[in-house]
Amino acid sequence: MSFRLAERSAWAHLQVRERLLLRLYRGLTGILPSRVIIAALRTRAARHPHREDAAQVPERLAIDLAPRPAGTLIWLHAIGPGDATALLPLIRAFLAHDPAVICLITTRTASGKAVFARLGESARVITQLAPLDTRAAIKRCLAHWKPGLAVFGEGDMWPNTMELLKARDIPVALVNAQMNGRLGKLCRKQPRFAHWMHAHVDFVHVFPEQDSPSAQSLFRQDCKVVGAPNLKLDAPSLTVSAAIINSINAQWGGAPVLTCASVSNREVPVLLEAARLVRAQLPEFRLILVPRWTDQAEEMAELVRASRAQFSRRSVDKVPKPGDRVFITDTYGEMGNWIECSFAVFMGNTLFGGHGHNPFEPISQQRVILAGGIPHLLQADYQYLVDLGLCHVAGDAQAIADTALRLWQGRGQSDNPAAPLESARGFAARIATDLCDLACIPASKRAL
Repeated sequence: MSFRLAERSAWAHLQVRERLLLRLYRGLTGILPSRVIIAALRTRAARHPHREDAAQVPERLAIDLAPRPAGTLIWLHAIGPGDATALLPLIRAFLAHDPAVICLITTRTASGKAVFARLGESARVITQLAPLDTRAAIKRCLAHWKPGLAVFGEGDMWPNTMELLKARDIPVALVNAQMNGRLGKLCRKQPRFAHWMHAHVDFVHVFPEQDSPSAQSLFRQDCKVVGAPNLKLDAPSLTVSAAIINSINAQWGGAPVLTCASVSNREVPVLLEAARLVRAQLPEFRLILVPRWTDQAEEMAELVRASRAQFSRRSVDKVPKPGDRVFITDTYGEMGNWIECSFAVFMGNTLFGGHGHNPFEPISQQRVILAGGIPHLLQADYQYLVDLGLCHVAGDAQAIADTALRLWQGRGQSDNPAAPLESARGFAARIATDLCDLACIPASKRAL
């Protein structure tokens, strides 16, 4: 079934209330004054600088955009840092497949935008904050950039954007979708609205691979559904600085270190108690606490201070002191260093039903992970690693301590723990080829 027929059919099956809400949404996003939106975004930037950048607020309205280079432009969008990481291997594959391709990359957060600094392809990669889903902003964005293809990470497709892309006959792709993630959640909670949104999609990458048949029924008959692993599995390892690693080793002398990645402050007392329990057998045991957002650091420092553990902060002291038991790394873009310093990694935001963090980052650096539970938004990721023995669920301080001790004592007794995953690498290039074909990029231009 073609897009036009599928969209009309899906619209007809919406409830009257759902059609009214969509029309109201279109109307309200069409009349909001730009000055009101700009003022609201600047206020948000002052409160949450990791989510919004005051200097780049005009980008959110597609105003004062960078010049468009010549060539075929592919628009890729992710919500924040975790989803942005998933797009990195796909972007690299696009750049490698066609020397004429330009990638426009947008995210909803300033910290997500920083992820793409790793690409180092300034002439062919343009990054900006995503335009808001107002009809005026999206129209300006599409008129300026003229994308030949739009690729969305799972969970951040918006009605005005979808409608205006298809009005220009621009192919739309959804990647890294999972039935037990945001895709499945939307389909379960709002099935008719999801069906209408999915009518706009021309290509879907779903994981794990065995879920692709059930995903096909959620999209148009002529929508191509491809089953492949999580794109994060194909991402390059995080950057590691030998100078930073050496400076920490010089202070801590090779002591056993557990890095706790992207933790919430609510988890800190549990992790500090686990560290106390471990020290009964490993007196030199240390914790690296990596907050999810840097603005947590002050409260996190107070929690550590209350535990009477000696600590330092990356933003203040640069490196830990020899006697420190805890190091708070309240900076962005250095996660690879903290993983490299550790023998295992506790994944934050998993103890109390949080959203978790990308579990493949430690795995790519050959570190086994611990988690307080399996986060529902990343259930497929974590369950896959649990099944392989690369993720250990430990739901309280005692379980974390016991697991950390077991992993420390068993280090070096097995081969590369990530070896089962290595053979899957490279599939992003195949997805990029399919998407190039969807965008009608002539094969003669591709450096295959």
